[in-house]
Amino acid sequence: LLVIIGLVVVLGGSDDGGDTSATKATVVEKDADGVDISDLEDPTTTRLTTTTEATTTTEATTTTDAGPSDGRVDVASGTGISWTMAEEPEDAGVSNADGTGQVWTADAGEGTTETVEVKGLEASTFDVDAEFAAIANRYNGDLSPVEESHIAQVPGRTASFTGTVDGGPVVGYLVAAQVGPRGLIVMVIRESDDLQDLYLDWLKLPGSFQIAE
Repeated sequence: LLVIIGLVVVLGGSDDGGDTSATKATVVEKDADGVDISDLEDPTTTRLTTTTEATTTTEATTTTDAGPSDGRVDVASGTGISWTMAEEPEDAGVSNADGTGQVWTADAGEGTTETVEVKGLEASTFDVDAEFAAIANRYNGDLSPVEESHIAQVPGRTASFTGTVDGGPVVGYLVAAQVGPRGLIVMVIRESDDLQDLYLDWLKLPGSFQIAE
């Protein structure tokens, strides 16, 4: 009887000490390594830059190496610039409105459109701010430039924007950059008011660009 009572005391009396130690170790590890970003609702300059560094390389590898097997379609401009789109472009290299370049447009589903424009330049430089302003005006929207091209091989800038089309809300991201003697405009828009929900889908387009040396 004494032996049985002794076992009960030994087995039952160690709960507080063991569990407390384990709990403290878990909390210390989480405090050291965990990062809580649940309160970030809208992309910022810092967040875009951080996400790009972690994601763009992966997207470029996926779309380039996997090719059409990843569900995207290879597209080439004939000027040393190639990329992938969500499907075969509806507008495949049609002349743009002012006759200075070509435009490719593809339906990406969920009210989303991918557009790529390659423009010949009369001047020696490409006016990114003017392109941003023209697009904002086109969508009656507000546009916030962010210094990060999202196309690793060329300098440029990305902007997110919100606007309206036929009275309905639209959101989007775009890149404007100079590639040699040409201007490059890459845009994804969605019929929605949720800009953040578009971000990862957007990266598939600029992340797929390849610029010939």
